[in-house]
Amino acid sequence: MATNTGGGATVAASTAEGGSYLIEPGDTFARIAQQMGVSLQALLDANPGVDPRRLRIGQNIVVPTAE
Repeated sequence: MATNTGGGATVAASTAEGGSYLIEPGDTFARIAQQMGVSLQALLDANPGVDPRRLRIGQNIVVPTAE
């Protein structure tokens, strides 16, 4: 089940480990981290195979639990 955060962000249902996020036009890791209440470093660490400079619309990334 996905949830719209009101800022246009679509986040999958959260688990104890966090959730996932679907990349939308204009998204950056910094903006996603701020919207989700996690540090940029935590978001980067949760997505070691993702190049934050090459995000693709429709790409799913992992969002760790909020700090």
